[in-house]
Amino acid sequence: MADPDFSDGMPVPVRAPDGRDETIRINLTIRRSALASIDRNAAMHVLSRSAYLAKVGTGSS
Repeated sequence: MADPDFSDGMPVPVRAPDGRDETIRINLTIRRSALASIDRNAAMHVLSRSAYLAKVGTGSS
C-alpha cells in the first residue's frame, strides 16, 4: 500500500449498495406518544424524522 501508516494493513472486501435502492413514501399508524418520542430523538441527533427512522431501522451509525 502506498501510505506507510497502513503498510501492515490488509485489504478487506465490503459489500456496496447495488444502486437500485430508492426512496419511497410510506404511511403508518402510530401512537401519538411514540411519534413524539421519535421526534425528540430525531431532534437530539439533528436528523429529520425520516432520516432518524431509517437510521435506527437499519442499525446505521
